Amino acid sequence: MPGPSLAPDRAEEELANPPSSIPPSSASPSSIPPASVRNSYFRSVPPSNGERSSRTSFTPPLSRDSEPPAPSRDSEPPPSSVVPSSRAGGLLGAGLSFLDGVALNRITKDDLRSWIDRHLVHTGFMPRPWRIQEPLIGVLPTDRQCSAFLPEMPPADETAALLVRARARVIGQLRGLVMSPPDDRFLSAAIFAGRVRRVMNGKDMIWVPRPRPHDALSDVVLSLFVADVLRRREFYAANLCICDTCGRVRFDEDPRMRRACFDHVPEVPARPTSRRRLTPVSA
Repeated sequence: MPGPSLAPDRAEEELANPPSSIPPSSASPSSIPPASVRNSYFRSVPPSNGERSSRTSFTPPLSRDSEPPAPSRDSEPPPSSVVPSSRAGGLLGAGLSFLDGVALNRITKDDLRSWIDRHLVHTGFMPRPWRIQEPLIGVLPTDRQCSAFLPEMPPADETAALLVRARARVIGQLRGLVMSPPDDRFLSAAIFAGRVRRVMNGKDMIWVPRPRPHDALSDVVLSLFVADVLRRREFYAANLCICDTCGRVRFDEDPRMRRACFDHVPEVPARPTSRRRLTPVSA
């Protein structure tokens, strides 16, 4: 049974008055839309046949049949370099900004809407969602590997609770890449679900995220990572690190840090000291 989604007083986020048009997909991802656009995912629908007037419907700003513009490769870090989390760009930077922001408790409702607009709507990867939702932990088969990254005390605020669930699921899926042997089934799942797609970028085919407006927030965020992993699998295989303790996602060439971070450095076992046995000397 799906869990609650983001809302002021229940698990659903509902907004009013959508814009008649949205910025073109070629708009700069760094541009932040005005408040009237950021707060317009919904428009009211007149009640009919005794229905409540609070019912809403979505006016999709983009056609699902049209292909999104392929991001420039210049915005992506070179496959051979190790990317600090704070300076990562493109799809990777968008995904890391969400994970780090949730971990530091710095994402509010407005921040989440702006994040979706900036990295997904304005880039043409998905239409504006009519609601933001995330199932409760425990209802999906893959949740067993995600519960370790939830806080001991769940947040009382619905928005914060939704965000930490989404972060836990994303980290739990990505963690399969640092396991031995690696578990990358989430990549195939995203491909078959249509949340990533190959498009032409010049003369090359590249993967781009294509989440749907009704997807769970964790699937939307994970689509960014999936597309980036499919573009440069070797980079992730050599540098991806996910801390077993806090779930921090970072990149480091040191294989000893694959499942650790700077705050939770793995303990190096002390080398046993050998005691020399003294042989008594006879007089």
